[in-house]
Amino acid sequence: MSKLLAKAKIYKSLAECYHLPDERIEGNLQVLEDNLRIYFDEGMWQATAMTECLATIKHIDQLKLDFARLFVGPYQLFAPPYGSVYLDGDWQVMGPSTLDVIERYRLGGLALSNDFHDAPDHIAVELEFLYFLTVKEVQATVENNQHAALAAQVMRNDFMHRHPGAWSAQFTKEVEENAETDFYRGVARCTRIFIESEMEQLEQVSTGP
Repeated sequence: MSKLLAKAKIYKSLAECYHLPDERIEGNLQVLEDNLRIYFDEGMWQATAMTECLATIKHIDQLKLDFARLFVGPYQLFAPPYGSVYLDGDWQVMGPSTLDVIERYRLGGLALSNDFHDAPDHIAVELEFLYFLTVKEVQATVENNQHAALAAQVMRNDFMHRHPGAWSAQFTKEVEENAETDFYRGVARCTRIFIESEMEQLEQVSTGP
């Protein structure tokens, strides 16, 4: 149970790394590092390196500028944070894969807020959905509702396989190659290593002993 709760917090903390950085960033990195320590060592070292990089940043505006270059634009988007760009090709946003994401959110019991003005397949949103499903599994397990726990687990695993697990490797490669700060290179490496670990576990489950 502790590892499952740590997994949920890792999803949430990684999602926060893909929002515009603010004064909460240091606390978020501490949460990420603490829970990666519970989950697996390799990821923990990446989070520690990100914290060390953050200490060298003289002003948060350096991170905001790099964030904008990578994920926002307006002139050139160096690392588009949207799944459909990688899954549907031709730099397509709001393509068929995005519609699938929206449907999976609906089946999970969520709807897009009227205040949300970005694409639903943004990496941060997909990671937050994985966080939501993992918390549902934790809650159902605590309540001894095995059916609900299994349903949340299956939905999370399938979403990971079809969405972040299918496009995050290419996305994080773009971030690593184009970031101007070691911090965002670290974010990309940490994301890639964690999702690769999750995909390896899914592969082991699907193939069996």
